[in-house]
This record gives sequence, structure tokens and C-alpha cells, in this order.
Amino acid sequence: MNLSKIAFSGCLLALLTACNEPDKTDTPDTLVINEVVSSNDGASVDETGQPEDLIELVNIGSETIQLRNYAIADAGSEFIILPDLELAPGAFIQLWASDDPERGPKHLPFKLSASGDRVSLRNAKGEIYQQVDIPALATNQSYSRFPSGTGTFAICRYATPGKSNGQQCGPNTVSPLEDDIRFADFPSSQWPSLAPVEIGINELAILPAQFIEFKNFSDEVLNLGNYRLALAAYPPTDGLPPYNSTNTLDLPNVNLSPGEVFSVDITETLIIPIVQQAFNEGVAVLFNRQTQQPTDIVPFMHWPEGRSLTRRSTHPFRLRFCENPTSGNEDACQETPSREIGNRTRGIYTPSDFSFLAQGSGLSNEQSVKFVIDLNNQNAVHFLSSREWPLHYTFVREIIDMQPPLNRCNEEENNIFNIGWSRFSIQNYSNNLTRRYHLGTLTHHANAKLHNVEFTFGDAITAVQMRDAFYITTALTPDPFLWSLRPQDASQVTRARTIEGTLPIVGPKAPYANVVYQGMTPGVAYGTLTYIPTDDLPDALLGKRVIVITDDVPNDIDFVGGLITEAFQTPLAHVNILSQSRNTPNMALPNANKLPQFVTLLGKLVRLEVNEGGYDIRAATLDEAQEFWDAQQNGGEILVPRLDRQTTALIDLQNATIDDLPTIGAKAAQLAELYRVNPFNSACAESAAFAVPEKAFAIPMAHYLQHMQASGAQEFLDELLAEDLFYENLEYRKLALQSLRQMLLQHPVDPTLLNEVSTWVSTRFGNKSVRFRSSSNTEDLEKFNGAGLYESISAELDKRDKPIDGAIRTVWASLWNLRAVEERINSNVDQSAVAMAILVHYAFPNERANGVAVARNIFDPTRTDQYFFNSQAGEASVTNPAPGVMTEQLIYQWPPRTPTLTYQSYSSLTDQRVIAPTEVSTLACSMSAIQIHFRQLLDPRKENRWFTMESEFKFHGPERQLIIKQARPYKMPNLDVPNDCREI
Repeated sequence: MNLSKIAFSGCLLALLTACNEPDKTDTPDTLVINEVVSSNDGASVDETGQPEDLIELVNIGSETIQLRNYAIADAGSEFIILPDLELAPGAFIQLWASDDPERGPKHLPFKLSASGDRVSLRNAKGEIYQQVDIPALATNQSYSRFPSGTGTFAICRYATPGKSNGQQCGPNTVSPLEDDIRFADFPSSQWPSLAPVEIGINELAILPAQFIEFKNFSDEVLNLGNYRLALAAYPPTDGLPPYNSTNTLDLPNVNLSPGEVFSVDITETLIIPIVQQAFNEGVAVLFNRQTQQPTDIVPFMHWPEGRSLTRRSTHPFRLRFCENPTSGNEDACQETPSREIGNRTRGIYTPSDFSFLAQGSGLSNEQSVKFVIDLNNQNAVHFLSSREWPLHYTFVREIIDMQPPLNRCNEEENNIFNIGWSRFSIQNYSNNLTRRYHLGTLTHHANAKLHNVEFTFGDAITAVQMRDAFYITTALTPDPFLWSLRPQDASQVTRARTIEGTLPIVGPKAPYANVVYQGMTPGVAYGTLTYIPTDDLPDALLGKRVIVITDDVPNDIDFVGGLITEAFQTPLAHVNILSQSRNTPNMALPNANKLPQFVTLLGKLVRLEVNEGGYDIRAATLDEAQEFWDAQQNGGEILVPRLDRQTTALIDLQNATIDDLPTIGAKAAQLAELYRVNPFNSACAESAAFAVPEKAFAIPMAHYLQHMQASGAQEFLDELLAEDLFYENLEYRKLALQSLRQMLLQHPVDPTLLNEVSTWVSTRFGNKSVRFRSSSNTEDLEKFNGAGLYESISAELDKRDKPIDGAIRTVWASLWNLRAVEERINSNVDQSAVAMAILVHYAFPNERANGVAVARNIFDPTRTDQYFFNSQAGEASVTNPAPGVMTEQLIYQWPPRTPTLTYQSYSSLTDQRVIAPTEVSTLACSMSAIQIHFRQLLDPRKENRWFTMESEFKFHGPERQLIIKQARPYKMPNLDVPNDCREI
């Protein structure tokens, strides 16, 4: 018997003073078992990052209790006194059933059985006052009370350790971040009027020439004859027409009461300067004849023939195009839904203008439109097409300064461009006194239903300048009330504090704190809209003609036409990587299957589109769906993986290179190259600093091929691949592959190979836990990612429950799981040429953090100066997090730009940041060195514009050593971005 158990048990039974003596008072037993996870694989982690089985207790009383007055036991142990800690009313405590009490006071000297167990609580009087019989639980399932503390127990997919369980089991729909920077409210009723303070332009019907309507916006009678109108061309190089310009119209001597309108007919002669100007770019200016100063300015371009530009009749009197001139009756306007807009405009005057200008930005979950305010030209505003103008500087250089375009794909011209861009940035971002322009962005964060005016990190713009720019630009949008100012860095937040209450302001984290939707992978799909709970997905018959709504983020899912999860995802989750690889739409929308828009379509044929601006779903006809499906049929070149069938010798990876991929698979070959990365060949001023798993080796694919032959699996596979039924019938394919895997799993590993592998493991790693990792020749390829398709497993010498031969067979058999085959069929992979090698290295039992890093901003791929990091505490999975668990996601911006860490979510498993800022910097330097090394190998001519490396990393042990365990090319989704070398 465990001595610690005897000591603790004896202490409790004898109530010895030498131990933590229980209180003698007769108090209610308010400490209750609230939640149990008996197969924890990332639902929570202990103080060292280990996902141990857990028991959560809660104090349901109104007074603080002493935990030492209670003891706990499972079905196979004696009672253990709880730690000498206090527990406040309503507070929770997590105890770890790790069978290792030396790790800390919250660790218990027993483990829980995932097949069922009993947990009991005993009070100071020696009474067992609570027993909970725990049923068999799947990985990361909890047995929890609903509601917390007082409700009945139920099995739930979503563990909530340290938090309230809620009223019933349900998916996590909590936003990834808390918006902890708040500003004073600013209701729309306080919004400044966009109308002039006296007589102003109310409607223009000028193409063709018809009339201009004027309105008295003041509270007193005014004479229209005191005003003069100028209609003029308004190219970006010119200012407003002066009061005494030639193309003016003196207005009739008519008194207008407050709110009264009056129309003046215009002639073709008056609009000649506008008609002659490219894109009909012009302006109408109303001057006060006494002051000779403008009282109203209406800029325009891309005027749709026969439409009128009209003010709304209500606050804030914004402008919009109407299908029908509405002289004398503003409320009769039939708003123009869209127009041809070119690559820039002077006002966003139709509902489609913004989304049209935002095309080509390449952003996920965002639509962005840049704006330029010309301070030397009466604050003239230009809204820019993202497709045409990747930078504010490009527009200013070519359109305002009238310099010839430069080809940034040409190294010499790109150097000239960068010199000019640097000077421009110093003048217009780094100071706020002599700048010529305010440069910002209108951004629609579709995931949070936010519309923000934003200025780039490090912009020195003052608070008053931010406010002025905000009102100037939003006045020219369809709904000014939509917009808020969003300061993006700490300095901007501080400046914004001085103007809060004078405009709507949200915090930097607002787009991630108010998440109501995630558009993960853009695309279009046709299929039957079907709701399938995640637990039922493994047995469901899916396919390309099914669009699935499911209640959680599944680790795996067979091929589907489109995916809608009701729980939020992470960008590097396997299901999202799969969707990118399949080019199928993927989104997250809480409670989707209960929303009216979806309820009416369940079980029906639909068209689903996910794009930067959100999503669209509607009923579809069979004809249009069939046309879409026919266009998606596989065709073109067959992808034949490279395969070395001869080499059988085990390979030390320090002696291997990427060229050995046909022998040892992609994962092992890429790990071999990590040994060769030059830490000084990095974009950092300092060198990279990372370690690689030591003494790793690989089992070549030839052994897998021999096992296939010896087990009879090869003959069986050849028969399957020759059958039409195998490709045509999903249910048959599923059963056949199950039989194939069983043949591989049941046949013994060749004794000579097993002995050799065991010898290598013993010599290199002793009795330590070793990882046997899949390394096929059909993953990490240019046209096939294969992330997460195959299985890896741990093994130990002389451990009957973790045998080496079982690990080898498991990895080999995973090559033929259904999802892997489906993905290969979809990508035209030659199934007869796929094979599996195995990568073997030391397992890391003491992870303090782990994650995936991408050497590019995956949300804005043009930003190569920004890296994306997705990390999690301890050993909890990043790519397949436990249900309801949130990872830490951040974008890191490199020097010499303002170094910035922009968090998009925090880990739900810890109150601390998973990786510290200094560790982020070290990781970024390492990623830079890896990116440079692998690009020279895989894309030496830089033909792949979006070449980017993805790496799996760990921070290991108390010293938090950075270890890179895998590096592979990251496949960017299809991007609607012009190929003009606009990357930053």
C-alpha cells in the first residue's frame, strides 16, 4: 500500500493534532463534487502543463470553508485529506488524479478509470456524505452538475473546470477575448449632422442635366439668392473651384423657410467640365456670396446615368444615389443598389460600393477599404480599391503626384519604390505637424459585426486629427452610425482617451471580443443542408453533396461540401486545414441550426458561400447544383508520390536531407533538414535559438511495403482499387478500409525489424517514452497538404500497454483510414503509390507550452512582416483542442516597424499568456531562419508567391527551452489578390 495513503488515512481517522486537525464545529457540508474528467487530454492542464484526470469541487455555502476538514477517495483508494487551503463561497478548486502527490498539494495519490469509477467525500466527523458514481467517459468528456453545485449530473462534451457549468451542457460560444479597454458611450443621437448649417445642396440630377435642389437646413428664413453654385471637374491633382470660377450659377432670389426646398434647372453647358473629366469626377460647391466661402461641398465620380445624388431627409442627412430623381420628396428615393465604380471613388454612395472596393484585400473575416484625406486640398477624400491600390503610397504616387507606376516584381524598380515609400511614411505617419495626408482604413470585421475607422500601428496622428478624420470619412458612407474609431496600439488608446465621449470608440480587442461569426475558409458549395451532432459524425454518410451543421469543432470529418460549426474554431484546426485543402467553405456560427435562416433550409438543397464580408445561404435548384458538381469533378494530372521501395536500413536523421523524402517520408525528411538550419541566417539582428528532437531516426517505407505483402493487405488493396464500387459507394469503401486496417494491425511486425528498432530505441532513448510519428510520402506536398490525416503514438520498451510493435502497426494502418483516402481521392493522388515511413524520437513529457507558427500573417498574407502564432498551455492540443477550449492566437509584427503583439484570443486553460513576449521574439527569429532555409530548398526561384513555412514548436521544461519538432510548407487558401508583388 502507498505509504502516503496510510499516513493521510490514519490522520483523518484518528484526528491527530500533528496533522491538519479538522474543525470540531458542526457545520453544513457545503463542499460538493461538481465536475469530473476521467480521460483528460486537454480539457485542462495542471501547473506543469500536464493534462491529468481532474476532480472539481465547489463550495456551495455562504461561508469560507477549510478544505482540511474533508477527505476524498476513489473506488480503489483510501480517503485522502484535502489540502490545507481555504475555499470561499462559490469558489472552485481542481484536484488532479495523477497518482503522484509529490507534484503538489492538489495532486492525489490515485488515478481515475475512464471506464467508470466512484468518487466520495468524507467530512470531519468521518461521515461519507457524498458519493458520485462516474460512468465511462470518452476523451475530454466531463461528468458535471447542471447547474453547478446543486444540479444533477450528466455526461457533457464540454468540460468547464474552474468555471460555472451553466444551466445545461452546451458548446462554447464565448468570444475569444474580453474587450478590457472601454470608452465612454456615444449614442447616435449625439452624432453631428452631416447637413450644412444654412442652405445646402439637397439633390443633384446632373447626368443628364436636369436640376439641382437646395434646402434650408437652418431654423430661420434664408434667401437662396445669397448663394452661388459652382459645378467643376475635381481631379485628385486639383483643389476646389474658387468662388469666382467661370462655371458657376447665381441662384434665384427666393426666400426659403426652414426645411423648405427649391429646385433649379441646369443646362448641358454647366456640366461640360464634368462630362469631359475622366470618370465624371467632379464636385458641386455652394458658396455664401457674402463671405465667398463654401457652405456645402458634394464630391462625386462614377455617376450612374439617370440617377440622382440625394440627401436623406433624416439625421444625419447622408448622401446616396437614387434610381429616381425625387425633387420635392426625398422620402420617395429608391436607393441605387450598385454601380460601376472603377478603382477609387470620392464617396461610398451605394450599398455595394464598400464591398466592391474591398475586393482583392485577401483578408479573412474582414473587408478593408483604404482612405486618403488630402490636408492640402480642403480635406478631399479618396476611397481606394484594395485590388488596385495595395498601399496608400501607391495611390498618392501615381494619381496625385502623377509619377509613372513601378513594377515591384523588378528588383531595381522595387528598390526605387521602397525608398520613396520610406520617405512618404516618415512624412505622413511619423509626425503629426507637417504631414500632407491622413491615411487610414475603413474595416468591416464581419465576425464581430463591427465597422471601424483604423490607423496603422505607430501612426503619430493626434486625438483631434483622429476625430476629424473619422467624421470626414464616415460622412461619405451609406450609414455613418455604423462606424467606430478603433485605436490599434497603446499610444493610440492613450490619445483616444482625451476625446472619448465625442465620438464612438471601441478597444483594440473589440473585433475579437464581440465575435458572433467566423468565416474560416472562403468558398462556394451546393448540397443538402443537414444538422449532425459531432458525436454522430463518425457514423454518418457524408460526401460532397452534403453541407453539414454540427454542434462542435470535430477533430476529423469525412469529405463534405461545406461545414458550419456552432462552436468557434482556430485557423490551424485540422477541419479548417482540411477545408482549405479541399477548397470547401467553412464557417462557425453559434446556434446555427436554430436560426430561422437555417431552420427553413434544413433538409433542402442549398447554395452556401463564405467570403470576406460574411456568408450567404439560400435555396438552390437541382440544375444549378448539378452544373456546379459537374464542374468539380476530378480531372487533370494524377499526383504520383515518389517512393523508394528498396532501402531498408534504419536512417539516422542527422545524416539525411529533404532528398530522402521518397525513402523516409515528408515529416522525417523535413525534420532532418531542421538539423541543418543556420541559426544566423535569419531576419533578426540576433540569431535564432531553437533545439530539434535529438537522436531521431526513421523506419523507411520499404518495411511498410513488406508488411503490406506479408499480411495479405496488398493483394486486398489491389482488388479494391480495381473496383468501381470502391469509388462509388461510400459505405462499402468505409467497411473495406476497416478490413484493410485490421489486416495490418493483426499481422505481426517482422521480428528482425522489431529487434533492430528496439535496439535503436534502447541505445538512443533508454526506457523513456518514444514517439512513433507518421511520415508518409503523401503529405506536405505542393498539391497535397495531408495535415492531421495519419496517426502518431507513443511507446516504451518493456511496457506491455505501450508496445513498440503495436505503435509501428498503428502508424502503418493509419495510412488507410477513411478520411485519408477521401482526401487523396479528391486530390487525384495515385493510391497505389502511397506508403508510410515512421519517424521516431524522444517524447517530451514536460511541455510548458506548445503550438504552431506560420511565417506570414495568415489573415493578411501580403504581410510577410507579420507572423501568426497559435499556442496552448502544456500538452493540450492546438490543432485539435478539447471541446470548448480556446487557444492563444496572436500576430507578431517585426521590427523595424513598431514591434507589436496583436492577440486574437487568449488560452482558456491559463490566466497567463501562454508564450511570453520575449519567447515570441525568439520563436519569430527561429521561424525566419527556417523560412529562409526551406525556401532555398523548395522554392529557390521564388516562383511560389505565397511560399510560407509552418512549424510545430514546444517550450519544454522549467527552463522553457524552445524545440521545433516539425516544419512543413503551409498551403495558403485560394487568394483573390493581384500578382503584383505587393507583399510587405
